[in-house]
Amino acid sequence: MNDFSGIYYRIYGSCIPLILLGLVLLVIDKPWKKRFKSISFWVALFLVVFEIATVFVLIGRTTKLDIGCHEGEFVRENRTDRVAPPLPFTSEYVLQNGNDRNKVFYLDSFSSKKIMPDKMEKGKIYRFYYDKLTKIIVRVEEVENE
Repeated sequence: MNDFSGIYYRIYGSCIPLILLGLVLLVIDKPWKKRFKSISFWVALFLVVFEIATVFVLIGRTTKLDIGCHEGEFVRENRTDRVAPPLPFTSEYVLQNGNDRNKVFYLDSFSSKKIMPDKMEKGKIYRFYYDKLTKIIVRVEEVENE
């Protein structure tokens, strides 16, 4: 069964704080006053609109079910803050398939406890099910070596 908690984390861990930041910047700019900085107002407004649109796209990913599957040998896990700023709780998981170069998938540390309760072992073969647009892992299966 697919678990979309990684996508939900991206909504409340990344988008919501940035929406709140944009709203605070809008209020600080005081657009109701005669003299306000229009550049910072438009930047803050763009930030809010962009993040709200991102929330709708991510919610749509949970209903569209565009799930991909990749099978390969587990290479490494790295903590990264590039993917879902501002909170540094996302890890990237790297699988190596003999045919392709290493493929990278993402999952936050809170969702990983539900989706993959056991620690992944280097060199074992795993099957990752992931959202094709965001590369967020929704299910993990260990493949039995034959």
